[in-house]
Amino acid sequence: MPNSYLQVFLLCLVLASCRTDIPDKDSDKDKFVKAYVEKYKHIAKAEMLVSGIPASIKLAQGILESKSGNSELTKKANNHFGIKCGRKWKGKKYQILSDEWDRRKNKMIARKGCFRVYPSVEACYSAHSEILKHKRYKKLFDIDRRDYKNWALGIQKLGYATDPKYAKKIITLIERFKLYELDVD
Repeated sequence: MPNSYLQVFLLCLVLASCRTDIPDKDSDKDKFVKAYVEKYKHIAKAEMLVSGIPASIKLAQGILESKSGNSELTKKANNHFGIKCGRKWKGKKYQILSDEWDRRKNKMIARKGCFRVYPSVEACYSAHSEILKHKRYKKLFDIDRRDYKNWALGIQKLGYATDPKYAKKIITLIERFKLYELDVD
């Protein structure tokens, strides 16, 4: 009899270890994303009307870059877009490890980077718009703002991020959370 209890126990352990970890539709990650969208969609929409940058793009980048507002950089520096200091930045700075694509090694590598500190989320969203309005990204504004796929592909092609899957990640977020619905006036 004790042997059969052991067999049942072992069978339960085996079955439990075979469980797949596919997140539910309303997983914790999804809940964080939805909370982020609710909290910042009005800023993204207002920036879209001023700058012409789709709210869906801005929110998807914010979600991805800030881990739905939960990254250290977001919490300590109000930096939702991974905006680096650059040579001309005169404001406050925050040093942190960040993932950068290493072309030679063909993988993401953690490197220490200098990032901008913003006094508010609104200031960060506005700075993101200013960066995308730079001549480097000028071609983006030839794309209809409701065409989030080509915006995402353009942002990647023009070098906003080093991750070769950046556009795909942005598009996936926009579609999964229907962020494209915010791109109308």
